[in-house]
Amino acid sequence: MGCYCRLCGRERANEKFSGKGHSVHVCKDCWNLPPPRKERIEREEEILGFLRQSRISAKNRKRLAVLSEHADAELRHLAELVLRVSKISEGKRKRWRKVSAIDPELYQECLKQYLPDYPEDFEWDGGFRPGQGSALSKAVAEL
Repeated sequence: MGCYCRLCGRERANEKFSGKGHSVHVCKDCWNLPPPRKERIEREEEILGFLRQSRISAKNRKRLAVLSEHADAELRHLAELVLRVSKISEGKRKRWRKVSAIDPELYQECLKQYLPDYPEDFEWDGGFRPGQGSALSKAVAEL
């Protein structure tokens, strides 16, 4: 049974972790990455983590506002998108349906950034149709 590396997202063998890296869940390969690269991965995961939460709180929005002033233009843009999404729908339920109804341009921009978890399940002509477009529903339909 291995350990999870929080930077590369892989399950690795215990031998792939050093003493310090093991305690902070970073494998040897990721430990040797340049510090700016590691920081970028961590900030990106932090921003995307807000979308995985059931609710984006006011404290989270303050953090997103700080991250929207980041030196890296891509991270800044990503933080601004998530901040705009959180202002439209702070809750996770039907978040993308609300965003697409209120601000279709923002939703299109989010699709370009691959932010929605399941964009292929979304129908523009009236909302979600559960299971339509997903791999599971296609497999069931073939049976």
